[in-house]
Amino acid sequence: MNIEQKLQSKIVNDNVMNYLFTKLEELYIIDSKNEGTLFELMYTNKLIGWDNEISQAVISFLNDDDLIIRGILTLNNKKIEHSWIIFKYRKREYVLDPSLNILCKKHTYNALLNPDVTCVIHGKCVKDELISKLKNNEQVFLHSYSDITTPLYNNTSGYEACIENNKIKKLVAHFYHSEL
Repeated sequence: MNIEQKLQSKIVNDNVMNYLFTKLEELYIIDSKNEGTLFELMYTNKLIGWDNEISQAVISFLNDDDLIIRGILTLNNKKIEHSWIIFKYRKREYVLDPSLNILCKKHTYNALLNPDVTCVIHGKCVKDELISKLKNNEQVFLHSYSDITTPLYNNTSGYEACIENNKIKKLVAHFYHSEL
C-alpha cells in the first residue's frame, strides 16, 4: 500500500465529515474538464494539480483561525510543492487535502508525508483578500500571484460569489490553467 492509499484509508469520525459537508455545501467548482461539489470532485480524484486554488476556495468557508499550509511533500520519492488545509473540529486538528483526496488527523498526515512547511496563511487573510476582490463585483478573475506568502498565491481562478455581512455564503470557483 502506497502513502496515498494509507492516508485515504484513514477514516475520520462521521461528525467531522458532516461538519465539512455542512460548511462546504455552497462551494461549486468548474475547470476545463470537470464540475461539481468539492467532495464529488475530490473523491473521484479530479482536483489533482489544483492544490493552491482549491485550498483557497475551501478556506473561504472554514473558520478564521483555520490554516492553509504551503510546503514541500515527498510523494513516491519525489518532492513537490503543495498546499493543504489544517482545520480544527472539537479542539482536534485535521488535514483536508482535496487535491490528493485526503482527510485525516494532522498527526497522521505529518507522520506519513513528513511535510516541509514553507508558509502558513490564516483563513481570515484569504477570506478578507477574496472578499475585497469581489466587493464591488459579482464576478472576478484573479491573476497568478508569485509570492508564496500572499493569501491568493499561484491562483488563476474566476469566482462568482454571494456575500452577506462580509461573509462568503456561496462560491462558484472556475479554475483556469495558467497558460490562459
